Amino acid sequence: MARKKLKNWTILCAIEEIANAQSLILHLEKIKIYLGITYNEITDTLAKEGCHEPACTPNLQLSSVNAIGCWNSELIEEPIRNFMKQMGKAKYSIKWRFLNRNMSSISEYKSKNIQWEST
Repeated sequence: MARKKLKNWTILCAIEEIANAQSLILHLEKIKIYLGITYNEITDTLAKEGCHEPACTPNLQLSSVNAIGCWNSELIEEPIRNFMKQMGKAKYSIKWRFLNRNMSSISEYKSKNIQWEST
């Protein structure tokens, strides 16, 4: 399924199923931000207000999807391959960071970059 390569593909599947159930015809178009779209400011304001609302996690029971990836009870809203690459990078970055030989040099580097006069 090609749409699984998109971010937020489960939301797109849900929209598609709802549209089909309601016999709606939708034309979705990805647009860039701040291109002088008439209602862009209204959308931005509503999105900022929505950030302060409690999180809403819909119970997606999509008939067109066999499995949805989860990590620690959270939906993985990106291609699984990208997610696994990010997890691998984070894992090895943490391992490298906590090697004994790196602890002192990183600490020295950080202490040199702190502007002690302003603290």
